[in-house]
Amino acid sequence: MSGVSCRTEPHPLYLDGRSPCYWVCAYANNQWNLGEEISDELQNTSFFRAMRLAKGTVSVIDELGISWGRIWCVFELWQSLSHAEGRTYDMYTALSAPMMCKCLDLDTMDDEEKEIHAVGITDGLIAAEPLPEYKSKREKVFPMELLDIGIGFSCLDGKASVPDDERRIKDEIGTESTNLDNLVHGVVATSGLQQALKRGLRIDHYLEALRRGRVRTLKLDLTKNSEIDTEAMCKTVVSVLESGIVTSFVFCSQALQALPESLGGCTSLAMLELNGCSELRALPESLGGCTSLATLDLSDCKELRALPESLGGCTSLATLDLSDCLGLRALPGLGDGVSVRGLSDLDQSLREGWAEGGRKAFSLDWSQQSKACKLKAIVAVLGVNSLLDVEGAKSLLSQISDVPVERIPDRHPELQLLIGISVDMVIERLTLLVDIAVVDRCVDQWALQV
Repeated sequence: MSGVSCRTEPHPLYLDGRSPCYWVCAYANNQWNLGEEISDELQNTSFFRAMRLAKGTVSVIDELGISWGRIWCVFELWQSLSHAEGRTYDMYTALSAPMMCKCLDLDTMDDEEKEIHAVGITDGLIAAEPLPEYKSKREKVFPMELLDIGIGFSCLDGKASVPDDERRIKDEIGTESTNLDNLVHGVVATSGLQQALKRGLRIDHYLEALRRGRVRTLKLDLTKNSEIDTEAMCKTVVSVLESGIVTSFVFCSQALQALPESLGGCTSLAMLELNGCSELRALPESLGGCTSLATLDLSDCKELRALPESLGGCTSLATLDLSDCLGLRALPGLGDGVSVRGLSDLDQSLREGWAEGGRKAFSLDWSQQSKACKLKAIVAVLGVNSLLDVEGAKSLLSQISDVPVERIPDRHPELQLLIGISVDMVIERLTLLVDIAVVDRCVDQWALQV
């Protein structure tokens, strides 16, 4: 990438932080003695043995995408995408004309418009990218015409200069040809969907490629295009999650109002980021089925009213971001191991009630609050301080029993249980004294004052 400072150390999020050493496939064979280098058994060729040592493949694609139609290139893809978990597949191409792209200047660490001559789609971040946002910016300028060619890739269309090579490789791939096609389509569609939505062309092809391609990571922002940011489009995009393969889903929309119950079947989903989904009102109760979910980002979801109680079933959950979730009225029970960000943005009564209740389920909705929470609210309404005196005890007892204060005798047995005790003890004793129906009736009378 022209104009960007060189960096020798690898990015920790690319190739698991190991230093990338690139090997050019043509150099595996002695080009002056190919007859001996390429044997009848593919596994015995130097070309194949070298690929067995590699951890991934980088396709350098020409402007017409012809490399996708060469059978040895197809063989590389098959080895990278079909045979080993953890292998990477990247695509790079030289641009027909230089383009201006916002890049990071490693000297100043500032964003700058720079002239670039090549662009790539990578499985992870490159050394010049400190954050995932830079990867998205880079991939947005990948030529759409090449993505369209890639989305139509068919390994059985591959050709070779030597007909016997074509026959042997196709025989080797055999019944896995459809699977290989789907995997390539998925890689291409992951990076090309945003552009396809913007153009409004071949959207169905890209979405279908995502479903079939076992895509693990998907990031999409619809907010900058009101024509595609619709509820119907949101449902279509979110349906990709139903594959059960996706591990990371980052989605931003101003039209999304709810997620489907089928989300609970996504047992591989580890990260769900819905930052800025300003119209999102609810999450499915099935969310608790996402047992691998470690990060849930709901920041700036201002219309979200409650989180499903099943969230406590997400045993891997480590981080929950509720920044600017100003409309939240209820929180689920969560263990101490879950870091909750943005609590200070929530309603004071909500966050305090949730914290004082030991991070157990708490709601500002009276119909959902526990008996003890309702009693505590009544105590707060009456202005009870640290200890109850006779008058305070009479007032409280009057409210929960519908008996006028003047008719409660000083030696009333229940009154004696309340005098001189702390608020916490009041709540504990009232839970023994008062029928829940009485509490509900009392709460209805006082709800507007709390």
